[in-house]
Amino acid sequence: MTSIQRFAVEHHTDHCITDEKRPYFSWYFAGEEQGIRIRKAVLKVGDWEKDVTGLPGAHYDGAALQPRKTYRVTLTAEPETGETLWAETSFETGRMGEGWTGHFITDPAYRFTEKHVSPKVMVFRKRWKADRAVASARLYSTALGMYCAELNGKRVGEDFFTPGFTSYRTNLQYQVYDVTGLLEEENELRVTVAGGWAVGSFVFTRVNRQAADKQAFCCDLLVRYTDGTEEVLGTDESWEVTTEGPFGMADLYDGEEYDARIRPEDLSFHRAGMASLRIRPELSCGMGIYVRRQEEMEPVSVTEVDGELIYDFGQNFAGILHLEIRGKEGQEVILRHAEILHPDGRLNTDFLRSAKATIRYICREGQQVYEPTFTYMGFRYASVKGAKKEQIRVKAYALYSDLESVGSFTCSHEGLNRLQENIRWGAKSNFVEIPTDCPQRDERMGWTGDIALFAPTAVFNF
Repeated sequence: MTSIQRFAVEHHTDHCITDEKRPYFSWYFAGEEQGIRIRKAVLKVGDWEKDVTGLPGAHYDGAALQPRKTYRVTLTAEPETGETLWAETSFETGRMGEGWTGHFITDPAYRFTEKHVSPKVMVFRKRWKADRAVASARLYSTALGMYCAELNGKRVGEDFFTPGFTSYRTNLQYQVYDVTGLLEEENELRVTVAGGWAVGSFVFTRVNRQAADKQAFCCDLLVRYTDGTEEVLGTDESWEVTTEGPFGMADLYDGEEYDARIRPEDLSFHRAGMASLRIRPELSCGMGIYVRRQEEMEPVSVTEVDGELIYDFGQNFAGILHLEIRGKEGQEVILRHAEILHPDGRLNTDFLRSAKATIRYICREGQQVYEPTFTYMGFRYASVKGAKKEQIRVKAYALYSDLESVGSFTCSHEGLNRLQENIRWGAKSNFVEIPTDCPQRDERMGWTGDIALFAPTAVFNF
């Protein structure tokens, strides 16, 4: 039995959203017998069709694609066995270069002049009322900085570190999220923006403000109503902003400070202002694969050393801790991370150089859950100070770009099998937005030399 496998648009097998004018479609045929011969294969997108017999893929070359539309794609093929094969997928177009209603906004009252550190975290909000029945809603959003959006208290999307790491002077990605199910009659869109790669401290010299003097956020919320009308809510001076939210600090290398006592209703906002940008990048729908929560890691052991709980996860990886705490109001919990231990069992952070890799969490009263939003660490071991073992449950998540695993290797020699697993984990830990050089110290930068050597192995595994 022959079948069509991995029918993809721009290498995405599902939920592809693209600004490509000539998106690329790919597939392969699989069956029980070798040497499958296909007599005829036809690719269709709407009224456009193309003979793709003998090809593993093809670019679209039909009429111009329209922005913000969903297109159905079909592939039919006739093997020599006489059967008819059929596969279907779809893709959505992004803005395709059309203008935005929203403008980049920032906090006009904030001045960021310090060196070698990341800026204060900004929180933007917009409140409005939906006075008609909603058919659909799409959020188109981007930032100079690193953002996370919530609509009516629920997180938008699963992606970490958006809008992603690009050369901001030329390319800035935007994301598209279906938020139809999150809308209510009374709505609040709240967006938290940290410094990230664009504004925060980066590279081992801890240079900051590389692409912008401070964070800036831009979005269009496109709402279609059941009566056929549309409304676009774009970022402008009607939005509000504050730097006094629960994030006291957020830095890729140093970690986060988070005060759970600060509730959303307690924040004091003021009017946002238009951002004055010194770069003019091209806005394009996400070109890569976003970072997402991956393997859940449970500690294999926990010991107490010098008043700290030392958790061993049994595997070196890049990711974040996830805490469930039964805390007291104002209780301070400190988390640190390291790849190895000193002989006496303490964390060895000597090799992190200037990276603090530390989380400072201040509890509110009662049961609570916390995990970092704007940072990640490379570690096997983590320490907890300020909480008793019975007060806290600790686990972790690996974070890396949502790569599909396509290759494997096993043999009778367990040492070689372990080597293969080390290679895979080394790749996962360094495929965080871009191929990086390391996930733990004050670097985490892209190196074309490293990836050039590793590329054959990378594409074998992922």
